[in-house]
Amino acid sequence: MAKSVDRIHWNKRLEVVRLYFEEESRTIVPALVKKFGEKNFKVEKGVVYLNGKEIVVDEKRKNQIISAEENKFGGQTKAFDRLRRKYINISRRDVAKVFQGSERRQLKARYQPQKV
Repeated sequence: MAKSVDRIHWNKRLEVVRLYFEEESRTIVPALVKKFGEKNFKVEKGVVYLNGKEIVVDEKRKNQIISAEENKFGGQTKAFDRLRRKYINISRRDVAKVFQGSERRQLKARYQPQKV
């Protein structure tokens, strides 16, 4: 199920799912709700959760989450693995972009062998 969740463009579809759960008159069931099941979704204060993981689409929120993860131990791979357990729609590329621009992470760059 993890691959099918990661391949969905949540930016386009999250608002439809949120409106479906916030409105009391549910006439048409969105395709994502049919696919993953209505009991697996939860909406709290405008934030949509799928199987206990928060679906993040806002760039400001993504950067806030990744920046908080940056202060923890480990590199990009460990940070991405930790984020993948709690959030949906944060990619490895997003984590790499924030980590590469960070002064704190400058010295942790990968070794690049010299050309002969």
